[in-house]
Amino acid sequence: MPYFVYRVRSRRVIGSIRDFERIDAFSNYREARTLARRMRRKMAADDTKAEDLDDGQVIAIRVVFAADEAQAEGLLSEHRPPRPLGEEA
Repeated sequence: MPYFVYRVRSRRVIGSIRDFERIDAFSNYREARTLARRMRRKMAADDTKAEDLDDGQVIAIRVVFAADEAQAEGLLSEHRPPRPLGEEA
């Protein structure tokens, strides 16, 4: 299964519609992680890193392990509750 790198645009409202833009797919995690980190650094340098934009959008770069694009976008669109305070990963 490949690792997909996505640019995710969403609003700061819970249950908001998200827009997924597939950037690339890789056969190993290290390559996907490297691209995601490079894109996050570039966004930080451009001052758009997961910050509110003029229209209230939030942009994030995500890496997803999935069988295909449909499954990857399904995983990205799932609402996951925040981890309880004090709980480690």
